Amino acid sequence: MAPATDTSTDWNKGEHDGFVNIAPNQDLHIKVVGPNRDENVPVAIIIAGLGDDGIQSYAAVFREMAPFIRTYSYSRLGLGLSSRFPRSAPEEPTNPKPEASLDRSALAMATEGLKLLEAASITPPYILVAHSYGGLIAREMLSLLPKDAVHGMLFIDANQERTHYERPFDQQAFGAIIAGLDYYKIIGVVDDHALTSEEVQSLLKGGVRHPDSDTQPDGHAAAAEEAAYDSSGKELATKRQFEHRALGDWPLSVIMANNIEIHKRVWAAAKERGNGTEEQWVKINRLQADTERYEEEHQREQMLLTTGKSRFVKTEKSAHNVQLTEPDLIAREVKWVLDMIKEKRSS
Repeated sequence: MAPATDTSTDWNKGEHDGFVNIAPNQDLHIKVVGPNRDENVPVAIIIAGLGDDGIQSYAAVFREMAPFIRTYSYSRLGLGLSSRFPRSAPEEPTNPKPEASLDRSALAMATEGLKLLEAASITPPYILVAHSYGGLIAREMLSLLPKDAVHGMLFIDANQERTHYERPFDQQAFGAIIAGLDYYKIIGVVDDHALTSEEVQSLLKGGVRHPDSDTQPDGHAAAAEEAAYDSSGKELATKRQFEHRALGDWPLSVIMANNIEIHKRVWAAAKERGNGTEEQWVKINRLQADTERYEEEHQREQMLLTTGKSRFVKTEKSAHNVQLTEPDLIAREVKWVLDMIKEKRSS
């Protein structure tokens, strides 16, 4: 259970790291850095990926963004220090992973995030900064908010509605293939991360989601989010946001990670070690082929959300967790979105 909420905090002034209550027994951990809020000045809202607590892994991003924009991030229910969410049955030896009784669809998590912003009196306009599965959540937020509440968006190697069926991800096969490998070293996170030693220890202590999430502190919450992933993509598709240009003429940036080339190193190390069954390698080879075929198309398609200015950035250095290895790139793109907002307003 998270510590009691401090209702006296002014989340629009000063830097804070605390809790906001959104419902009985539901306190969300939230952190804010950056300049005090001025009226009608956009603030950045970070929406983390599946199973990510959204606080510890963004420490370097906070440092990069604090000088020029007020930046918020938070942990969804069941993740990090936020309140655990109720399960339909108690955890027992015969039932170690009872089903979550709380809806973990992207739409439900978007509603949860907006309840947090309302409870903390963090009003629009927003720049939504979304990583991975957070892309679906951010776009559900966009659908729920009034027109022009969102003044810009940044997608960081984000998922969209076609990802779940055109690039299906088999967690069990992936876990078997990378078993025994120093996965994060192979993909460059260990050597190239931008965190301090203290931040690394906090991240490890906090239980950042590993591909074998069943062994992690946030494993139940991550599993519940993952279970709703496919249906969330299908639900988002019904809104036809690309067709309707849902962001209007506000600016948008897309960062695409170098997953294709970097993961070739992972597959080579796994084969050398003799990992995986023939069936599991069929699934991984399909994943690689689907990624090569669809990934850039999926990433670029997100620019259809806007009729305004957009840009597309490919990083050669980073795999999926860009926030750990290139926080400066994320800050640069948020700064570009902010500059385009100012330009639009002055025209």
